[in-house]
Amino acid sequence: MAFSLPRLEHALRARQGTTDPRKSYTQMMLADREGVKRKLQNEAVALVHAESRDDVLWETADLLYFVMLNLVQEGVALDEVVRELRGRAGRRRS
Repeated sequence: MAFSLPRLEHALRARQGTTDPRKSYTQMMLADREGVKRKLQNEAVALVHAESRDDVLWETADLLYFVMLNLVQEGVALDEVVRELRGRAGRRRS
């Protein structure tokens, strides 16, 4: 099965609200809003300071994972973000 962000979103949503957050790292993080926010900050800083292409790749993957966790926690669908980006195309923010 090929990876995609929509498939990741589906997998994360399937793990949300499970009864035992110790089953997986994802379940543990989904139960910890503040933990996800801290990880988002840490991973963003790590990406900013990445010095090699491999580091940029690694840190971007980490950051995307935590962005997806945050979206799931906040009840925001990936499609909503895509629509927002499409709506911004060619438009300047005031």
